[in-house]
Amino acid sequence: EMCIRDSPIPLAVALKLVSPKTRCRLKLNFEVKVPICDDFHRCPNLDVLFRVSGRSKFLAFGVESKFSEPFSGRGHKGLNPAYLDAKFWVDLPNLQALALRLSPVDYEFKYLDAPQLIKHILGLKRAFNRRFKLLYLYWDGTGQEGALHELEIAKFNQVAKLDKIEFRALSYQSLIDHLATRHRDTDPDYVKFITSRYF
Repeated sequence: EMCIRDSPIPLAVALKLVSPKTRCRLKLNFEVKVPICDDFHRCPNLDVLFRVSGRSKFLAFGVESKFSEPFSGRGHKGLNPAYLDAKFWVDLPNLQALALRLSPVDYEFKYLDAPQLIKHILGLKRAFNRRFKLLYLYWDGTGQEGALHELEIAKFNQVAKLDKIEFRALSYQSLIDHLATRHRDTDPDYVKFITSRYF
């Protein structure tokens, strides 16, 4: 973890957040709270936050990571009506319409925790205006469940895109494949570990 903190660019490249030729600087933190409103007692907890400095149109990259959670059968909560206040939704009419449909119960998404992603977008927008990307990192499940999860990701992405929000999704399989391909010679022990564990 310390190595990644000291040199986060290769990870950001593998996550397709930046180009390999980037000249920006990144500071990486895990488990970062990004408040939506000072009056709320709780705020979204991003798994990873890259803060960006240097020549970049972005100020931050947020990462929400899900492994087996979408397929656990436990489901997820809808969006609390407290998040429907109009002040949170300036210039986000399509996400606002989705939020209204997901509150107080989410009947539209079975596998994707869309309410959580919406809260991350609201927090990131407050902190960084529109100068951020939100990445959904997920395990690409097999069979019908995996296919439906993919469809839900595409549906959410379409709504975010209508509001010009930079939302991306990447599977762990693609991430591991990238790391194995690019770092097989420089870090063979780690590549052998991740490929044998997850493939």
